[in-house]
Amino acid sequence: MSLKALAIATVATVAFTSTAAFAESHFSKDEVFGRSTYATTVLLAEQGINATSVEAWGEVIRVEAAGSTKLIFVDKDTLRPVTR
Repeated sequence: MSLKALAIATVATVAFTSTAAFAESHFSKDEVFGRSTYATTVLLAEQGINATSVEAWGEVIRVEAAGSTKLIFVDKDTLRPVTR
């Protein structure tokens, strides 16, 4: 096998492996308590919360809001803010 063919095969293998790893890590985190992260952020936006990130945090959802350094915790079922 020529050096050029070997280099192309190596680059293709690395690209495929990296893409597969990204897809697995990205899509495995795409749900929070059975609801897609997209749907969760849309429902939060309807309540006036501009979420940039949502994550399961115990029995609540931790929300990072755009333009804020505060974290907001919302009920996993109602998506209403909870106080601790």
